[in-house]
Amino acid sequence: MDSPKAAIREPRDLKLPAEEEVLLAAIQQSLHGPHVSEFAQMLADKGAREFAGELVAALVKARHENDLRQVQEVIEGWYRTALFVREPGFLKSLCEGGDEESIGHDERRRLLGLA
Repeated sequence: MDSPKAAIREPRDLKLPAEEEVLLAAIQQSLHGPHVSEFAQMLADKGAREFAGELVAALVKARHENDLRQVQEVIEGWYRTALFVREPGFLKSLCEGGDEESIGHDERRRLLGLA
């Protein structure tokens, strides 16, 4: 039987791979696995790569500075953006002051990393 893992109480105790690319690949893979959250399903490949990259940078910084605030900010920022994009009036507000059709729906999703 495995011994119980000790709780991580300080960010400096995070055990991260030496190569950031390994961590980045693992996060990207988890965003496309069979048990992904609704949030992860909203991200296209570009958005998933950008989110994973920001999350890896935040984890490394959190461990170095012993402060998880950066991780929270990345997750919260992406999550709030995803909620905002889902709002019914989003596309109209994005094009406020101009013709809503001036930028196509697919182009808006691409610019936001959602397509």
